[in-house]
Amino acid sequence: WPGLGLAIFFSLLVSLSSTAIVLKILSDRNELESPQGKISIGILIFQDLAIVPMFLLIPILSGFGELGVADIALKLLIALGVLAGLLLLARFLMPLIVYQLANIRSREAFTIGVILLLLGTAYITHSFGLSFALGAFIAGLILSESDYNHQIVSEILPFRDAFNSIFFVSIGLLLNIQFVLENVVLISGLTLGIFVVKTLVIVSIVYFMKYPLRVGFLTGLGLAQIGEFSFV
Repeated sequence: WPGLGLAIFFSLLVSLSSTAIVLKILSDRNELESPQGKISIGILIFQDLAIVPMFLLIPILSGFGELGVADIALKLLIALGVLAGLLLLARFLMPLIVYQLANIRSREAFTIGVILLLLGTAYITHSFGLSFALGAFIAGLILSESDYNHQIVSEILPFRDAFNSIFFVSIGLLLNIQFVLENVVLISGLTLGIFVVKTLVIVSIVYFMKYPLRVGFLTGLGLAQIGEFSFV
């Protein structure tokens, strides 16, 4: 099945929703504590955690047709080993570095140091054949448990908003208008199909959890889009 790896890859992309966009909408509508808000956040957190095994699968899927079971298992073990080693290293080393940065008592040094930690962890994962995004994700998880997490958030928050804007604008600039015009029916059909299928799946899950249909539809409509991690 030469197309199986590609099919799984696209399925992973379509399954994700945008945490940044959904949280922004829920916050603006003051619905973070509503039933649909809590369910949406729970699903988004699960998706964010699922990104880690997805990133580990991508190098394997790229050679799915040529690799045997033993080769796939070996690649997966290597990826898991690198991930476990990086987690242990970051868990014990990163808090010490953050502590030393805080002791300098310089806001600029602290901010630059934290950014270098994020970029450095991302580069390490990239060097071992994984992705930049996985390294940044791991570094973010470790830093969120730091004693200085509130200071880190306050320093990084303006960068997050700016980088989010740059990211979405740059993705928009990659749009091939000519391709869209030549395939309007196909693109419209796929977009509508993804929207409808994701909405129905989420509505079914929420209804199975004994919530009203209204809550299910609001949750499904909010999570029906495709997330920024799919672009990454």
